[in-house]
Amino acid sequence: MSLSSTSNGQRTMSVYGGAQDLCTRISSSQQSYGQRTMSICIAYKLNSKAVLGIDNAKLAADDFQMNPCPLQELALLRSQMGGQVNVAMDASPSTDLNQVISEIREHYESVISKNRKELEAWYQKKITVVEQEVNSHTEILVTFSTKVKDLKSTLQRLQIERQSHLSMTNVFFFLFLF
Repeated sequence: MSLSSTSNGQRTMSVYGGAQDLCTRISSSQQSYGQRTMSICIAYKLNSKAVLGIDNAKLAADDFQMNPCPLQELALLRSQMGGQVNVAMDASPSTDLNQVISEIREHYESVISKNRKELEAWYQKKITVVEQEVNSHTEILVTFSTKVKDLKSTLQRLQIERQSHLSMTNVFFFLFLF
């Protein structure tokens, strides 16, 4: 951070920092106290970031100098282990999955059988009701059919009688006129 003066007598403050050499010029006569405080905070963060980067680089260099050949160290550790692995586990006795599947199958088969029987009973009940309705309607239809036939024959008989009465009336009328 540096302070400098311009040709017209104003003092400016420059904040430098960051990976890209970020430079912010702030005119002290044009900015408020809050803006100056913000500029100082930004400069502090950029400075902290640069210091952290330097420290990380130093640590990485130190690690590299302490372990010049990590592959040799890894080979040494492998040779010390001997290549044998013993694994001991305490496991609860496993359940027989075939038995579980068999029990589930039996359960669903019994449910299917029960549903099939219920459906068959419902179907038979509905068929019985429908058959009764058909028989009832058939009886009604036969009764009305018989009535219609009787009415038709009655109509024909009455038409014949009417015709004969008309004929007789015409004959009497004709005789009466002459």
